[in-house]
Amino acid sequence: MIHDSTLFSESQGLKPQILLPIVALLIAVSAYLFMEQLIAGNPVGDAPVSNEVLVLVVLFTGILMPAFLFSLKLRTVVDQGAVRVSLFPMKRLVIPLKDVQAFGVKRYDWLRDYGGFGLRFNSEGWAYIMQGDTGVQIQRRDGTRVLIGSADAEGFIQALRIASGMTESSEQRRR
Repeated sequence: MIHDSTLFSESQGLKPQILLPIVALLIAVSAYLFMEQLIAGNPVGDAPVSNEVLVLVVLFTGILMPAFLFSLKLRTVVDQGAVRVSLFPMKRLVIPLKDVQAFGVKRYDWLRDYGGFGLRFNSEGWAYIMQGDTGVQIQRRDGTRVLIGSADAEGFIQALRIASGMTESSEQRRR
């Protein structure tokens, strides 16, 4: 995703303080279910699922979901033609600079404002966020907005200024 004309590049994963407790909980619940119902032979819950279904649940929650969470990466690149965002392994977004009407630094609370991390949506538009509380909000000419979380929002803004020839919109700047 890095191009010869790259002005800004950043890659973020989930912070260990967020990721490790979630993964530990998923693995602990999976281990409990596996050991209680499949090893000890004690059905779990008032309406226990079959052992076959439980094996699928344990595989999903104990192995696949943690692997997915560890693989999540938010990559942002600004080059002379576009802002390129990739939330690996799920979604890619390309915003041609000719479609950018305004941009600015925005502070946010990832849990309160967006209900979590990753690809999120609220009344202000889409958000690609992995960590922290600062990002760059881009308003497109069609009126839609996208927030891209960044550990280096000022560097991101500087690259947008250079690539687009625009200055940061005073209406967009919120700290």
